[in-house]
Order: sequence, then structure tokens, then C-alpha cells
Amino acid sequence: MEPERIDQDTETDAGPAGPEIYSREEEEQLAARLQELGYIE
Repeated sequence: MEPERIDQDTETDAGPAGPEIYSREEEEQLAARLQELGYIE
């Protein structure tokens, strides 16, 4: 049996990675960019 592969790109000690996990700073940058592009007000 092969050992279970640990994918460092998708999981960390903090838990599974995903598009919903952003730092406060990243969220603010994303919101500012979406406003520039006219997606949000």
C-alpha cells in the first residue's frame, strides 16, 4: 500500500485551503479591485 500523499498546496496546519479563505488585507484588496472594475459598489 502506498503512503497517503500530503498535498502542501491544498492543505496547511490551519486546515484545508479554499477560495473562501483570505486574510483581511487580501479581502480589502480584492474588494477595491472589484470596485475599480465596476462589479461592486
